[in-house]
Amino acid sequence: MQGKYLRLWLVAVLLMGSFGLAGCFERKDDYSKQGVSILTNAAIRAEATKDGKWLSSLALGETVKLEGTPVKDPKDPNTEYIKVKLSDGATGYVNAWCLVRGAYVGVIQETSVKIYRRPDLLAESEQKLDLMSIVAVQEEKDDWLLVTGERKAKSGWIQKDAIRKDKDDVVTAVLLTKAIRKEKTITREIIEKIVADLPDPDNYFATKILEKFGPVDSEPETGFDEEPVTAADTEAEAAIER
Repeated sequence: MQGKYLRLWLVAVLLMGSFGLAGCFERKDDYSKQGVSILTNAAIRAEATKDGKWLSSLALGETVKLEGTPVKDPKDPNTEYIKVKLSDGATGYVNAWCLVRGAYVGVIQETSVKIYRRPDLLAESEQKLDLMSIVAVQEEKDDWLLVTGERKAKSGWIQKDAIRKDKDDVVTAVLLTKAIRKEKTITREIIEKIVADLPDPDNYFATKILEKFGPVDSEPETGFDEEPVTAADTEAEAAIER
């Protein structure tokens, strides 16, 4: 009888150990099943085709849960769609090009951040990311991050301390950029009004953008430092949205 209880006790211990180990190896920073939108207003459709019913759209930097793998558009074999689940639980299909899969979102917190071809200071490229650029972080390696920028216009390795990834920072940067892009000429007064309308007007990026545009009587600036949108970009995005 004692031997039977001993065997049962050993089985229980092994089971508990197995569950404990499973919990240890279930990483909280596993981003393999999520994607980050690198396009503004990427269409969400009811079916995996560009002719599918439009349901909603994704914001730049929005994160979604990936449901399955990409499938080809039956009417356009060169285009793939992937099923996603939104933060409210709704599902739909998004053009796979609009997402960086297996990534998390970050925002550049410095001006003119250098991009490297490899995680090595000697592998510097000519590309740079400006303050408040939204990036999808695909990989971490020591003090380096592999990132892809908006519209996939820029990608490569940057140093880890160049980004912030708190939700409030991402939201503030996206809202600021969106509002600034609507203005042809930017003055300190306009920036102050934009900042005042933010959910968190005291956010790090709100402070940085006020510093960038100087005192009230400073000279106005035309536009905001960003990657220019070419005719090809506009045409490509329009095709994705149709």
